[in-house]
Amino acid sequence: MFFGDSPTEIVYHVAGIGIKYDMESKQQLFNLQHDDDIVCCAVHPEGHTVATGELGKKPKIVLWDSNSGSTLAVCVGFHSRGVNLIQFSGDGKLVYSVGMDDDHSVAVYGADPDTNMGQLIAKAKGSRSKMLGLCSLGARDFCTAGKREVKFWSCDVVKGEISSKKGLFGKKAGSTTCVSCCYLGPDCVTGQVDGSLYLWKGRNVSVVRREHGKCVNTLGKWGGGLVSGGKDGLVILWSESLVKQRVFDLNDFKSDVIRKEVRSVCCMEQKVLVGAYSSEILELDLATGEDRLILSGHYGGELWGLDNNPVTSNVCTVGDDGLMCVWDTKKCERVGVGLLGGKARSVSYNDDGTFIAVGMYSGNVVVFEDGSGKLTKKVDVKIAKEWIQVLKYSPDGSHLAVGSHDNCIYLVETRTYTRRVVCKGHSSFITHLDWSADSKFIQSNCGAYELLFWNAKDGKQVKNPSSLKDTVWASWTCVLGWPVQGIWGQGKGGGEIDACCRVGSNLVVGGDDGKVSLFRYPCLKVGSGVKEYSGHSSHVTNVVGGFDGDKVFSVGGLDRALLQFGVSKGISSS
Repeated sequence: MFFGDSPTEIVYHVAGIGIKYDMESKQQLFNLQHDDDIVCCAVHPEGHTVATGELGKKPKIVLWDSNSGSTLAVCVGFHSRGVNLIQFSGDGKLVYSVGMDDDHSVAVYGADPDTNMGQLIAKAKGSRSKMLGLCSLGARDFCTAGKREVKFWSCDVVKGEISSKKGLFGKKAGSTTCVSCCYLGPDCVTGQVDGSLYLWKGRNVSVVRREHGKCVNTLGKWGGGLVSGGKDGLVILWSESLVKQRVFDLNDFKSDVIRKEVRSVCCMEQKVLVGAYSSEILELDLATGEDRLILSGHYGGELWGLDNNPVTSNVCTVGDDGLMCVWDTKKCERVGVGLLGGKARSVSYNDDGTFIAVGMYSGNVVVFEDGSGKLTKKVDVKIAKEWIQVLKYSPDGSHLAVGSHDNCIYLVETRTYTRRVVCKGHSSFITHLDWSADSKFIQSNCGAYELLFWNAKDGKQVKNPSSLKDTVWASWTCVLGWPVQGIWGQGKGGGEIDACCRVGSNLVVGGDDGKVSLFRYPCLKVGSGVKEYSGHSSHVTNVVGGFDGDKVFSVGGLDRALLQFGVSKGISSS
């Protein structure tokens, strides 16, 4: 996470998307060249070019324009498994990278658009020990740091060679695991796992500073000095001679931070960007000492739960991190957060958007009242024996249908949130369900790819589905059924489609391939008129439409990303 070419623009990444965000206009600009999770990022010294590296069998390094999002060059073919470290040279004409192979191989690529952009210039084996830090000095020198090893490298561009010398920890060093590194003038500083900072003179540890109580996760430049961020939640500013100048503690920030551990820092002028473990990006003003929250997100496990408010532009997400987040999709910011106390996999708004029900991994249903941006917990009740994958309010708001991994659907009366009837008949866990528009019937899918129908009055299965052929369904999210038969393309197994949603005259589908697909509704023929959109780097666990039909939202499981798409008439998307 870095500033761009000004202190009002930041560069970061989500899933397989490189992003530049304008903090004043609150607009995002994207690069969509990657096919897998982006795990490292660097910005050109002048801010106009970004380098991002990904995971994968043959991972890409993408060089892209931070002013347009357009791809400038793609470097692929050398690294394997992934690229976990990347850095521009001091003059911006080279890009250094470290791979995730057994040798943690090091590569040097050209970054000059006039001569060698994207070309592999030099390569070498790095170390059998894992590398955790990479920093550059001047035009041709750089340093790698990791477990039990620091190496100082020099690159000869003419010969296409790089050479290295090992650093010598000596007697002053108490820890030999370096987590981060950055140059302070001509000397390298490494951040250690025990909270120490080592100042290296040549190849030797010269000075040791111990101000952090835990691991120093990140280092960056600050004027002529350094800024460090640690697992202890501290941000420390250091002078040119590595003397402590100022200390800031995430525990003292006014902004809400869930997990107070610093994972990234970057400085420009009098501003410091701080990235926290729980996915918050904050800005710290050094002149005033004030902080503000710029962006936030989910940070742990998988993200499955997604629903839209039926009367506003808000959507709600819940995840394995135990967070319930309410997002204003016009302002593109989080406007409410609830702590659930455990993993959650499903969420549903009621008919007027005043209540939000959350299906928990514990089998509980937790209900919040959503009023004026404040979330108030109203109900926490045990409903199912196993975790709840789907739940949905009836159109008239009188009942909540709860689908569990115990193979049952529970109909909960919403005045008291007590179980009224149980629908039994599926041979596997419940994955999707929809209410009829008159709130009298339910259709459902399960892990065994069954489509069953239920009478909501007594919970009994409707054994003659043809009797419901003229039923109007309030929503269509079941992945099996007559109107969605065309989404199952030739050769697709059942596990390749995870979610679908009718949005006006369109049908939006999310699957294991990470793509969000758009069909016409109903979709009766295989592959008819499909368009696919990328961005996720994991399976798409859920999709919903916006309340006014001109937006589509998707969430990715392991990438924990919430993506917003614009939908125009017919099958097209922005």
